[in-house]
Amino acid sequence: MHDQVGVNPSPSVGSNQSVELGIDGSINGETIAHATIGEIKLLAVPLIQLTNKIKMNEHDKIRELSQQLAIEKKRCAAYKRQLELLFEHIEEHNNSLSKKIQHIVGNVKEIEAEEQQRHR
Repeated sequence: MHDQVGVNPSPSVGSNQSVELGIDGSINGETIAHATIGEIKLLAVPLIQLTNKIKMNEHDKIRELSQQLAIEKKRCAAYKRQLELLFEHIEEHNNSLSKKIQHIVGNVKEIEAEEQQRHR
């Protein structure tokens, strides 16, 4: 894109006419846009305000997502602790069952040994 900056009709010095500075945007010599500095200033202020609002919205969204992430990390830690406690309980239960089974196996062996001695 080729931008041209030009001054529209030049008034004579000391006249009451104002000088209008125009900015023409052209592609391959064809004018596609024209705006005066005053018009650009009028457009720039809302654009800057919009940009600032977008930045603030981005910061608000980042803050909100960070807070949600912190909440989810706490929830994850709580679930992890519950799972750890559950696995500890399962481990204790398995150990208890193993001891009971070992005791039963020992009793069965004793009974079998007694039966074998009776049949001799």
